[in-house]
Amino acid sequence: LLGAILILDGRRAGWSRTRYAAVGLVTGLALLSKEHALVLLLLAPFLVLAVGGVRALVAESTGRLLLILTAVALVYLSLRSGVLGSVVGDLPHPLWRGLPTQDRLLTMLGVVPTWLRLMLWPAELRADYAPRQVELITAMTGRVWLGLAILGGLLLLALLSRRTPALWLGILWAAVTALP
Repeated sequence: LLGAILILDGRRAGWSRTRYAAVGLVTGLALLSKEHALVLLLLAPFLVLAVGGVRALVAESTGRLLLILTAVALVYLSLRSGVLGSVVGDLPHPLWRGLPTQDRLLTMLGVVPTWLRLMLWPAELRADYAPRQVELITAMTGRVWLGLAILGGLLLLALLSRRTPALWLGILWAAVTALP
């Protein structure tokens, strides 16, 4: 979050070596805390686009920013590979091994309504949403259709709100951070 704030403020106030270093540093620290911080590399162009438009996206400062974020990510991934023996780390849960991609996608779509509920009403929070907590779905069910409808509605909302950068950026942020 601090990296995103620094990127938005850098676009507004201007870029300096200190700001580039700060973005790299907080991104590196975030990666050492949780690998999900890699999503900042995916979100950075959209942050710049939201506050500066297409001109800002193709600016030299954005290129430098993306180069720094990519370098930090590559250093992190090489460290992770050295420690864990691979980039991806642990083996998947036994429930997921050998499971066809279609069933993984159906299960993910079935979880979308739960994500929405947790964002609106965070009751029954858990420390881990492992396979014992998530129901394996192998066919088109009502939950899968509801998940598709929610995602379709969010996509439609994002397309209709192109002139409201904060709204489509929020929707995109939620989608990108859910990808891992």
